[in-house]
Amino acid sequence: MNINILWHIFQLIIFIGYSAIFAYRVLEEHLKVGRRGFWVRAAVYMAALISAVCLFLTELSPWQNMRIIGMLLLFPLTFLFYKSVTDKKIIFLLFVLFLLLNVQISALLLAQATLDFHVLPVLFAYENGDFLFWTAVYGSVNFWLVYFTLGKYYKRIVDKDIVLAQTKYLYWLPLLFYVIIEVIYNTVLKNDAGIRKDMFVPLLLLNVFALITYYAAIKSINDNFDAAEEREKLLEAEGRLELWEAQYNSLQEKAAADAKGRHDWRQHIITIMGLVEHKDLEGLDKYLSDYKEKYLIEEQAAVCDIPSLNMLFQYYQRQAKDKKIKMSLGTAVFGDCYVSVSELTVLFGNLLENAMEACERVTDREPFINLRVLNEKNRIILLCENSFDGIVHSGGKGIKSRKDGGGIGLCSVKDIVEKYNGCLKIENEANIFRLYAYLQKVGETR
Repeated sequence: MNINILWHIFQLIIFIGYSAIFAYRVLEEHLKVGRRGFWVRAAVYMAALISAVCLFLTELSPWQNMRIIGMLLLFPLTFLFYKSVTDKKIIFLLFVLFLLLNVQISALLLAQATLDFHVLPVLFAYENGDFLFWTAVYGSVNFWLVYFTLGKYYKRIVDKDIVLAQTKYLYWLPLLFYVIIEVIYNTVLKNDAGIRKDMFVPLLLLNVFALITYYAAIKSINDNFDAAEEREKLLEAEGRLELWEAQYNSLQEKAAADAKGRHDWRQHIITIMGLVEHKDLEGLDKYLSDYKEKYLIEEQAAVCDIPSLNMLFQYYQRQAKDKKIKMSLGTAVFGDCYVSVSELTVLFGNLLENAMEACERVTDREPFINLRVLNEKNRIILLCENSFDGIVHSGGKGIKSRKDGGGIGLCSVKDIVEKYNGCLKIENEANIFRLYAYLQKVGETR
């Protein structure tokens, strides 16, 4: 076989092999096939490309006059291989191919420059054997530098599916360096100067500069993406804070309205006393029948030492009584608590609201709600348990809300708990839903 054909096949095997190794690393978590399936397809892909090169693109090719067909075959074959192993966007593969093409051409030029040093003049009997040796050396060094310096960051771009404006045109960088090197190479050959040893250092510096440029570009894309994520989290946190304030105000309004209703009951007492004084028993009976027992609300004992929070607890106690839900509240003295009153209101308001709604679905037994709170010096511990109908919708990270839109109550509770270095645990057993949580003062440790 002609030596040039061997040389083309050698280059192709090295290039495809390195491309497959790099592609496998960045696509490992996104493969449609297993490891064996990937490498079997890579071997088939390599055989197909070698066949195309031998048939169309070498000096002894039977259809050398149709080189354009051979070159065009490379693209659909590459596309078919890529789509057979993953569903990720093809744009992620372009950077890998152009990057490794750049790595290969740089290795070839460095090898030619090294030959002019005559370091291995008679090492191989095979013609151009020393050239193959140096090409393999520089190609391997280049590849593993790229693999270990860029692989992790580029894998993250693929994993996060980052297709920003910069990522869309990232492959232009290695393509640009490839064009620059090709221009240098063709200019030197046109002048019959060849690649000499005095070009080794400039070529080496160009190669290093290219690697640094790729690294800076990929790192910049990752950093921009992280910054955008942080901005989104900040906006989401601000939105959650507004939501907490709205919930707090809503709960306060509910409690205030209920207190106003109890205050207005005095007017009903005056009316009743008037009916009794005039001995209007028929009117009294009608009046009492209209309003019945729901207005005969007894004064409730204070549940905690925070007035607004106490109103909230009493509100849900009355709601539980009206809905025939057995409720037991064991709360603590909060004093000068490190958790704000609005956050405590949102925390307990969401817990009791969710528990109340769950109890309303229970039809086969008496529903109940138990809330226990322990306030230590730097830590608040709470347990909220309630009966429910036994139907649980599981989400990606635990129990999923059954409310339209996914519900925000548990999200608000989780956010408050995490803000105070706390922990939240949710479980259900025998139609009983339990939520354990603790919050600790910022700066304290467990």
